This record gives sequence, C-alpha cells and structure tokens, in this order.
Amino acid sequence: MSKFVKSVVALTVSSALACSFAQAARYNLVEIGEVSNHEFSFGQHINARGSVFSTDQTYNLPIQFDQLTEANYNAIEVLARNTNQSVFDLNDIEDSAALRAGNPTANDFAWVVRWLQTDPNTDNVGVQQLLDISSYVDLGSGATEFNGFDALIPNTQTLSRSTRTFVNDVNSQGWLLGNGSAPYLPLDYTFTDSTQDPAVTTTTRFWLRAFVDKAFVSIDGGTNVSSIDAPEVTFGGQSGILGATNNTAVGYASTAISSIRRTNIDNCISANIIRLSTDSDGDGTNDPLLDSEGNAVKRRPDEVCFHLNRTALYEISAYQWQFDDNGQVVSATNLGRLVTPNSEDNRVFEAYATAVNSQGIAVGHAHNWRDENVTEPSANQSFAFYPTLYRNGTAIEIPLSHSEFIDGRMFDINNSGIAVGQTGFFVNGVRRDRFIYVDTNASELSPVLPDTFFSGAGSTARAINDNGLIVGDADFENLNGNTLRRRRGFLFNTNDNSFTDLNTFLSCQQRTNYIINEVRDIDESNRIIATAIVKVPRRDAKGELVTDASGNQLTEDVFRAVRLDPVDGEIEDCSTAGNGEGSVEERTERKGATAGLISTIGLALLTVVRIRRRK
Repeated sequence: MSKFVKSVVALTVSSALACSFAQAARYNLVEIGEVSNHEFSFGQHINARGSVFSTDQTYNLPIQFDQLTEANYNAIEVLARNTNQSVFDLNDIEDSAALRAGNPTANDFAWVVRWLQTDPNTDNVGVQQLLDISSYVDLGSGATEFNGFDALIPNTQTLSRSTRTFVNDVNSQGWLLGNGSAPYLPLDYTFTDSTQDPAVTTTTRFWLRAFVDKAFVSIDGGTNVSSIDAPEVTFGGQSGILGATNNTAVGYASTAISSIRRTNIDNCISANIIRLSTDSDGDGTNDPLLDSEGNAVKRRPDEVCFHLNRTALYEISAYQWQFDDNGQVVSATNLGRLVTPNSEDNRVFEAYATAVNSQGIAVGHAHNWRDENVTEPSANQSFAFYPTLYRNGTAIEIPLSHSEFIDGRMFDINNSGIAVGQTGFFVNGVRRDRFIYVDTNASELSPVLPDTFFSGAGSTARAINDNGLIVGDADFENLNGNTLRRRRGFLFNTNDNSFTDLNTFLSCQQRTNYIINEVRDIDESNRIIATAIVKVPRRDAKGELVTDASGNQLTEDVFRAVRLDPVDGEIEDCSTAGNGEGSVEERTERKGATAGLISTIGLALLTVVRIRRRK
C-alpha cells in the first residue's frame, strides 16, 4: 500500500472521532502562565510529557543604577519628558534626585527600563542590556523557570535578564530542546595610550556576550544544559533547535560567515587600534601601538565589533541532529537549501527546519527567488522565504504562485505527513498571511488554503496533531487599511473542513473572562496550549499592586498562557437574552479601548516570540 493511501486510511479511521469531537465536545480553560515576577506569558508547546510557555515583561528588572552616568540619567529624563503623553500609564519623571540615587519610584523605574530597551541602546554595549524572555516548563509537577544560558551578574545573586530563552520542544523522553542567547555581562576594559604625553590609561565598562544564539538540549529537566555548536563558530556561531521527535531534532545552524560582515568587522577592529606616526612596512597604514606582550593596543574589545555586525552575519542552513540516549549528538546533517546564488552574490542566504515527524520528514522555510522562473540569478536577484519540505536530503519548495503569494513558512507536520503553515499575500495593498496545509505524501504537492472568519482575513496555522486537527489564529475584525486587527484562536478539522473559533468551545462564564487570541500547539489528546487575554490586578514596573486615589485596586488586561482541556458536553449558547454573557463580538465591544490597547501591544510582543521560536 502506498504512503499516500496509508495516509488517507489513517485520516479516515480518525475521522469519526475527530468530527464528533469538533461538533459536540467543549473545552475547559486552565491558566498555566500566572507567575509572580512576569507580566505576560505566552503558550508555546504541549505534548504528553508536559507543557511550555514563555514570559516577557519581568517585574523589578536588575538595573545596575551605579553603572548609569549623569549623561544617561539626563537622556532618561529627556525621554520621559518628550514621550510620557503617548505612553499608557506612565507620567513624567516624578523624583529626579531619588532616580539618580538609585532608588526611583515605580514610574521612574519604568522609564529607565524603556530607555535601556530603546533602539539606539540595543547597539550601545556601553550600557546594560536587557532582553528578558525566558521559558517555563511543566513536566507534571508544576511550572519551573528555565533560564538557559543566563548567568548571575558578577558580585550579585541576580540573573542578568539579558537573554532570550526558548524551549521549543519536549521530546518523548522529557528532554528540553530549543535555542537561547548568551547573557550580556560586564567587562571592565582597560588600555593605555602611550602615544600621549603623559600616557593616558582609560577603563570603560562594556556589556558583552559570547554568542547570539545557540541550540541546547537538557535531558534532566533543565538542571544541566548542553549547547550544540554550529559548523561555523567564528564570533560564536548561531544555531537553534525548533522541533523534535524522539531522538531526532531539527532547526538551523550557521555554515559560513558573510564576507561583507567579515570585512566590516575587520575594518572596525582595525579602527580601534591606536597607531603610531610611523609606517615601517610602507603599506600605507601606520604601525600599531603594542603592549608589553606584543599585542596591538585597542580602544575597545573586538567583541564590540561583533555586536555591531551581528545582523545577517551568517549563512544559515536547515539542520537535523540525531542524539543518542544520553543526549549526545551522534550525527548532524545539512538539509539543503533552495537557491544557488550567482558567484558574485555576496549576500547570505538562510534556511530553517521547524518540525520533523516520526518518518524523518521535516518542514520549514528557506530563501528562494521571487521570480520563480529564474534559472541564472543575477548578483542582486530578489529573494524571500518560501514554505519548504526537507525530504531524502533535498529541500523542496511547497509550490505557490510567487506572483500571487509573496512568501511563506511551514510550522508543523504530523505523522501522517500533513504539514501546516502560512503564506503571505496583499489585500488592497496591505500584506496579510493566510494559513495553508498540504499532504506531503502526494505525488504532486498541492497546498490547501481554507477560508477563515471573513474574506481577506490574515491567518496562521501553527500545529497539527495526528487526528488531523489544525490550530492557529486569524484576524477576527474586518478593518480596512493598515489598522491592526484583533486575533482569535481557531481549530480547523481536516476531516470535514470545519473552521471554528476556539472561544466558542468555552463555557459562557469562561468566554466572559477570557479571549483566546493566539494558539500555538495541540497534542494527541487534543489538548491545546494558547495565549488568552485576561483581566488581572494591575501592577507597576516593580511588581507592586496599583490602586487609585481612593485605594481601590486597579485592573489591566494581560496576556496569559492557558491550556485547553477537552471535556464532554455540548457547546453552550451564550446568546440567550438576559444571561449577561453575550457573544465574543459583544464582549470585544464592551472591553473597548483597553482590549484594543492590549491587542496592539500584544501583536508586537507575540511577534518577538514568533520570530525567535519559529525561525
């Protein structure tokens, strides 16, 4: 029997159960992401071994106030003065003296965090760096924080909170697999410029890290973490595990360094060298000042140059790793790419594998030419990411018309070979995504693009289980132009092509308290992990409860990781007059500006998590 026929039979066998489930059962929502030191949490992964969620917006971040200069404090006050009218719930600086003494009010503390996280300062390694994304893992005994490669700030008992850590999968043995960045830690760099008279010795503190991103595996629930190096490790290299099945994992790894970036780094390092007035070898470059060990004296450490050129630093390839039962890598395989660039093309190209099934078939996305008919690309040929299948050592684009669909990605594949993802297109000049699925067993790959809440709605499919149930999220509001649209989680049944707003599977009471706006994963028991909007007591940047002038507790809408457990029962009709619940649409209207604000903020926050987790 062919693999395609086997796939059809498997879907048919599960059809009755899956259809019955989608039409008659409902879900009970369980909050799993309430943790005391983070404002937001986001559902990430679920299977029989456990669940994973990520967090953002840590309360009371470990700001090193003694490292801020007068110029830094002045810049913080300028930021607050110029932008406080446009920042929700923040006022101008309340107590400048207390701020500069390192004991700011919660309002002023929030401005320090905002200043450190503004774009100019993310490139300024002369100030403390904050990234602040971690993962929580529940393997059956409660959620515990997993900080990956983060480390204590020297001479403190506090984590740097300068890393992004993502547990992207938990395999059948309970191993944690994912990717994370190195912490930014302080380095006091001293050099002496003896070309001056008298010689001048300068010490400057820099906040530097060892690498941008590395894959990891932990076989003991997070106690010990092993990093996985890429083939190209110059300047640290880059790698990540995005999906796993048993002892097989897939993701990405750096395989070469950009010649353009390498030249930029070399020039940056050269510019940091203090030079004499002599040119002994006549090459047009003055001789370097040497220290007592014969090394060139530099104004800044080389790592500063690595940091400034970290974007598009590497050629990235989709990779597969095979582990032994002790979590050691026994083989690493480059899964290939879609493009063969012009020999004069100095740009870097990327390919990622995001999921793999039990047959070793992987999916993801890779760069390919926008002109799908090109056979001899130019040195500046336009390219984009397109949905990709990795099979038998070959990268295969999942076919979509490039003139109609501008890019795409695949996020998951089940053991029957059904893969899910998204493709990009334009609606009235505005870019949207549309969810797709495809049977990779078919002799000719033919993606299916189901309808969602309305024509032109953006949508993304993030996961599929072996019952043929797809979960994701889609635009719920039909707004024109570039206006951000609120999202709703959905469940799509490939057995009967039914599309359902997941919120309607909740009880009327839970529909009042929660709005499911992003769905990330579904396991073989049809349990779902998602992110919902929920109203909670408001806290300030230090994590303290906030009250109004009369002492009444204020509230706010936040994102919270949730698990949806299937339960027996009928879908409840919440539209009955007088029940006080109302429809999802009515609740959205009642929430008004607050829900709109949290949705807008959340789209940006969710995007950060999506990019780092699902390369």
